[in-house]
Amino acid sequence: MNKTHVSGYIKTDKKYYRFFLSYRDASNNTKHISFSVNLKIKGNKRLANQILSYSKRNLIGYERDEDIEKEKERIKKEVIQKFMCKDSEKTAYYPDIKEEKAQNNLYDHIQISPKMLFSDYLSYWLENIAIDDIGQGAYATYKINIENRIKPYFHYLNITLKDITAMDIQMFYIKTANGYSIQGKDYPPIKPATIKKIHSNIRKSLQFASDMKIIKENPSLLCKLPKIEHTEFRVYNEIEMEKLFKIARGSTIEFAILAASFYGLRRSEIVGLKWSAIDFNRKIISIQHTVTEYTLDNRIVRQEKDKTKSQSSLRILPLVPPFEELLNHLKEEQDKNRILCGEQYNDRDSDYILVDPLGNRRKPSYVSETFKSLLRKNGMPVIRLHDLRHSCATLLYKNGVDLKQIQKWLGHSDISTTMNIYTHFDYDIKLNSARTMLKALSWNQNCVQK
Repeated sequence: MNKTHVSGYIKTDKKYYRFFLSYRDASNNTKHISFSVNLKIKGNKRLANQILSYSKRNLIGYERDEDIEKEKERIKKEVIQKFMCKDSEKTAYYPDIKEEKAQNNLYDHIQISPKMLFSDYLSYWLENIAIDDIGQGAYATYKINIENRIKPYFHYLNITLKDITAMDIQMFYIKTANGYSIQGKDYPPIKPATIKKIHSNIRKSLQFASDMKIIKENPSLLCKLPKIEHTEFRVYNEIEMEKLFKIARGSTIEFAILAASFYGLRRSEIVGLKWSAIDFNRKIISIQHTVTEYTLDNRIVRQEKDKTKSQSSLRILPLVPPFEELLNHLKEEQDKNRILCGEQYNDRDSDYILVDPLGNRRKPSYVSETFKSLLRKNGMPVIRLHDLRHSCATLLYKNGVDLKQIQKWLGHSDISTTMNIYTHFDYDIKLNSARTMLKALSWNQNCVQK
């Protein structure tokens, strides 16, 4: 921990101010922090400077990334409480997203009151608080959960923020698991895993209200969630994998299938793999860029990120000869297509490996749909592309690779993830366990007395 000189500046991000702080830690490394409290640009220059000065004075310099992240959240909460709350009225105020109307006000705001409907509070929390801390894909999921499930239910009950109880939330989970109707509209049952995600939205929103002293405590912390039953997923064995490689040869997704089967790559990692991530001299592949796909406001959004699912997902893998041979073939094909198509060729996506004949990066959904179509056409058991990742793990485990090594190969952040997902290995493993037990106990076919 280092209480040292902190420098900072303000930038504008669309309609809002964003604050940037930097300092040197005890090892003389420069550390950076940036945050937003959704303070509108118009009419708020003086307040923005006050927030910057306060943040520079009160920031504590840490060295470890996790400590820096916690410090950012601490400063952010302090700024909101100090500059954007009116505790004397037991009401919190935050910047509005609408255009400023009154020129004489220090800044435009709306009132968040304990008496407001919980359904209205959820929308405000999502659009003004949560949006700054989550990615676009997570935002899309949050919005679907809130708009399609949580809001309609609690709006119908007309429950305020201060009056919502643990029992109200618990009953919502029970009904959501079994299905219910509101004013003639049916809401079908949803799986426990989805209820867990919905609970996360409710818990985080109420925790913010509790932290800001808008409500006394977070009632969702008392709720019990339905047990998530881990279903048996289908994986391919060695024979099926060999057959898959044969039918995939020459197809538009051969590269994707081999990457998922051999390296256990996620779809986002496959579509996001670039030529610049392949080091042919050192024979390594760097997994460092992803392309994800999600639905937001009834439209498909694709997001490119120079980051993976977690820090552990950033990994370097060996480039094996068969894969190198395939990559060289793909490179030759792309060079030929570039010449054939001329100006029609899309050079903007030229660093991506998985592209169509015109140079356009393949869509994640195209890979999944084409994969299932290929399986059906060739009479193979239909599985998801992601199940090839599970198949990869199963083959590694069957051939003596321990779970810790599998965790690193697949890029899991926690070995418990590897253990939870891959506890359902195929019948051959269970059969081998049975043989081991029979041998250890000296059982035989005549052990039962007649």
